[in-house]
Amino acid sequence: MNSWKASLDPEGVGRSPDIRKYSSNMALINERKKVAHFRKIFGVPDAPIEVHTYKCTFYHNMHRAGLLYLTENFLCFETISTLSDRCTLVLAWVNVKSFTREGSLLGLVPNSFRIHTKSGNAHFFSVGNREEVLKHIQSFIDNRKSVKRRRDSVLDRLPTNVVSLGWSLDTHRIESETYTQQQSTLKGIWDKYFLDHGFLPDPVIDPAMESLVKKHGIPDIHRGLMWQLCSGSLHKKEAGIGVYKDLFKKESLDPVIADTISRDLHRSLPDHELFKQGNLGIVQLKNVLETYSKRATHIGYTQSMNIVAAMLLMYMSEEEAFWTLSAICEDFVPDYYTAKLQLLGSIVDQQIFSLLVLKNLPEVYHHLKKLDTPVEMLSFPWFLCFFIGYVPWETSLRVMDVVLFCGVDALFSIGLGVLHICSNEILKASEGHMITSIIKDTVTDGQALMDLAFTKYGKLPKDTISSMRKKNQYAVMNDLQENMDVTKLRSLEGRFPKLNNKEISQMYRIWLDYVQRYRDREEKRKTRLMVYKKDRLGSQPTSPTNRWNERAGSVSTKSNFSVSAIGEKSDPEEAERGACNSRATESTNTEGDQEREAGSADEGDMRGSGKEAGSDRTEDTSESERGRGKHEEEKERRTDGGDTRGSGQEARSDKTEDTSERGKEKSEEKKESTEEDTEEKSALEKELGVIGFDEFQEILIKVFPQLDDPKGFGIIALTWNDCAKGKDTIHFGKLMNVLSVAWRGTLKEQFEYCFKLVYGEDRSASLVMSQLKGLMDMLYRISYNGDLESASNMSKIEKYISEFYALHAGSKEAISFQKINEILENKGNSLLEEFW
Repeated sequence: MNSWKASLDPEGVGRSPDIRKYSSNMALINERKKVAHFRKIFGVPDAPIEVHTYKCTFYHNMHRAGLLYLTENFLCFETISTLSDRCTLVLAWVNVKSFTREGSLLGLVPNSFRIHTKSGNAHFFSVGNREEVLKHIQSFIDNRKSVKRRRDSVLDRLPTNVVSLGWSLDTHRIESETYTQQQSTLKGIWDKYFLDHGFLPDPVIDPAMESLVKKHGIPDIHRGLMWQLCSGSLHKKEAGIGVYKDLFKKESLDPVIADTISRDLHRSLPDHELFKQGNLGIVQLKNVLETYSKRATHIGYTQSMNIVAAMLLMYMSEEEAFWTLSAICEDFVPDYYTAKLQLLGSIVDQQIFSLLVLKNLPEVYHHLKKLDTPVEMLSFPWFLCFFIGYVPWETSLRVMDVVLFCGVDALFSIGLGVLHICSNEILKASEGHMITSIIKDTVTDGQALMDLAFTKYGKLPKDTISSMRKKNQYAVMNDLQENMDVTKLRSLEGRFPKLNNKEISQMYRIWLDYVQRYRDREEKRKTRLMVYKKDRLGSQPTSPTNRWNERAGSVSTKSNFSVSAIGEKSDPEEAERGACNSRATESTNTEGDQEREAGSADEGDMRGSGKEAGSDRTEDTSESERGRGKHEEEKERRTDGGDTRGSGQEARSDKTEDTSERGKEKSEEKKESTEEDTEEKSALEKELGVIGFDEFQEILIKVFPQLDDPKGFGIIALTWNDCAKGKDTIHFGKLMNVLSVAWRGTLKEQFEYCFKLVYGEDRSASLVMSQLKGLMDMLYRISYNGDLESASNMSKIEKYISEFYALHAGSKEAISFQKINEILENKGNSLLEEFW
C-alpha cells in the first residue's frame, strides 16, 4: 500500500496522478476514488490511507455530528447531515498553537477538548476515545515542528518570494470613491462572517460562505488567502514545505518550454504596473511558470497559464501562486492545459457548453454559427483564462472567486449569463469579429452577471454535466487520435519509398495494436517480478532474444539457422527439433561453416559435398594468407634497405598517407550514417513505440501466413536477430524495412537478404544444392502468398532448383554466391515469374 501511495503522489503533496499509470485492478481503482473524494471535500493533498477516523461532535453555534480525520498534516472534520447544514473544517498542524482537555458541560458533553490555532480560533470537539485522539494530535504536532523551522529558513533564501500586493498598484482603480466604499462594505460583511466562523486561514466553511462568495464576492484584502483556502493550495503549501525551493533550483526544464514562457511573459497583463518591463512581477511570473513546468512534466506549459498565474501573483507570493496554479491545473481543470492531450478537457467542455447554449439560447447559437463564429470557438479562451481579458477586470475577479469556491462547472452558468446579457447586441452584429468587443463593452456589472448566472442558469445538474463529459471525452479522444495518426502517417510517407501509402497505413495500425500489447505484457512481467521478488531473488528477467534461444536449447545473442531444415521435407516433429537444434548453433563465418551447414541437412553424400566446398574455401583462404605473408616479408626487406631506398620509402609513405586519408573519410562517412540511423531510430521509437520478439512473430505470421509452421518460425527467428542486433526491442522502421524487401524488392534483393540472414555479410560462400533449396524456400515463403502445402507447388520448386543447379554449377559440387547473384541480376524479375 505504501508503494502504491508513493506512485499516487510521489512528492506527498497532492499532485494529481496520471490515470494512465494505474493498473486495472479494481481495488486500486476504488482506493483512487476514495482519495479523490477525500481531497475534493477538504481540498487537502493527504490521502485517506492510514488515516485515523473517529465519530465526534463539533460545537459551532450548534452541535454538529460528523467524522474527524487525523492525517499526517491536517485535522479534518465533515458533518454527517443534510446539504443545507453541511460544514467542513481543516486545520494544519503547523498552525495549531495548543489543545486543552475540557470538563463535561453540564454533564451533557463528556470527553471534550478544545484546539487553539495561531489565528486566534478555538474549536470545540467531543469524541468517545479522547485520550487516544489527543495522543495522535500531540504526535502529529511534534512531527511538524521541525518541518516548520525548515520552511522558515527556506523562505528566507528566496528573495522574490514576497507578497507584491499588485492589486494595490492600480492607483486609478483603488483611488476611486466607488471602489473605496464598495470594499469597506464588503470587508464589514466578511469580518462579521469570520467573527462567527473563525478567522483566516482556518475558518469553518459552510453554505453561508458560498452564499457570500456568489452574492458579494471577496474583498481585495482577503482575496489572496481566500483563493488559497477555497482552492486547497493553502493546504498543499503547508504539506509541501521545501518542495517549491527544490523545484526552483532544479535545472531540468525543457528549452522549448523555457523559450515559450520567455516570449509570453510580456503578454501577461501588459497594461498593469506589476508586469511592466523590469518590474518584480515579470521575475515572479517567470519563476512560477518554469517551476510548475518542472513539477508537472505531463502538463508542461500552455498559453493562458501565464494569464492565470499573473492574476494570482497580484494577490499572493510566488510560492503561494505556484501552489494555487497547481491546484487549478490538476484539481479544478484537469486536462485543460495538457499539451500532450491537445487540451482535451477544454475541448470537451466547449462541446458541452455549445449544447447548453443551443438548449437555452437557440437564437444566439444559430446567429453565431451564421457569422462563422461558433460557440466553441468563442468560448474556448473564456474557459482557459477564466474570462480574464474578455470581461472587465472587476467582473473577471468575481469569476475567479466563484470558480475557485464552486468549481469549474460554474463557468457554464457564467458563460450562459454572459451570452444572455449580450444577446440583443449579438443578434444585431453583422460580423463575427465584433462579438468580443460587444461582450467586453456590455458586461460591465459583475454583480448583475452573478445574480443572473446563478438564479437562471445556476441549477445545472452535476450528474448530467459529468455524463456529458464522459460521453464527449471518448468522441474527442478518438478525433484527436485520428488527427495524430494522420500527422504521423504523413511523416512516414517518405521514409519507405517502395511501399505505397495504403500499405504503410495498414501496417501502422497493426503496429500500434501490438505496441500496446507489448506494453501490457511488460507491465504484467514487472508486476510478477515484484510479487515474486523474494522467492526468485537473484533471477534476472529474460530478454525476448534469449527466451527464444533458451527454448532452442542454448543461450546466444545470434542464432544460426539450418537452411536445409527448411528445404527438406520431414516429419513435423523432427523438422521442429532440427530447426531448434540448428538455430541454437552459433553463426560464424570461419573455416568449416559450410561443412556444418550441409551436415545438418543431409546425413549422406551431401555431407561430403559440404566438406569439399569448405575445403575449397580453406585452400583459397590459405593461399590468400600466404600471399599476405610474402607481401609483409618483402615490405620488411625493403624497409631494412636503409637510405639507399629513401625515395621509394617516401613514395610508399605518401601512398600510405593517401590510404589513411581515404580510410578516415570512409570512417567519417560511416559514422555520419550511423548517427543518422540512430537519430531516425530514436525519433521512431519516441513517436511510435517499440515491440518485442513475441509481437514481431505475431505480426509476421499475420502478414505472411505461410510462416506459421516450424520452418517459418526459424525464418522469423533469423529475421528478428538481424533486426534487433542482440537487443530486446525493435522500432517501426526495422519492420518496414523487412516488408519493403519482401513486398517490393527485386528477386536479387530478396535473395541477398535471405543469404544475409543465414550467412551474414560474407559473400565468398559457395552453396551446395540442399543449401540453395533452403534459401529458395525462404525466399518463396517471404515473397509468395500461395498454398505452400500443395504437393505440386513444392515438387515444382524442387524440380526447378535441381535444373537450375545442374545448369549453372556444371561439374562443381557447389555454386558460389557471386555467380548466383550475377544470374539474378541479368535475368531480373523474369526469373521470378519463371520460378513461381
